[in-house]
Amino acid sequence: MPKEFNRKMYLQTFGAKLRSLRLSRNINVAVVVREVKISPAELILAEKGRADLYADKLASLCMFYGADPSEMLKGLPGFDD
Repeated sequence: MPKEFNRKMYLQTFGAKLRSLRLSRNINVAVVVREVKISPAELILAEKGRADLYADKLASLCMFYGADPSEMLKGLPGFDD
């Protein structure tokens, strides 16, 4: 039987991964905003797990950070191997 999808936990876990990528690369919010064409509020809320991002923004963020989107999903609720 599949596990129940916990949206809040998914958003928080994915947001923490996004924030960790940004901080591990020493990139400030202003640079991401400029390069990815995302609003500061949208980025910060996504990193805090309090907002959804459209697939195109997620893809752009992964590309900007040099992260494999499939790797970003590993360990997220509902996306375990």
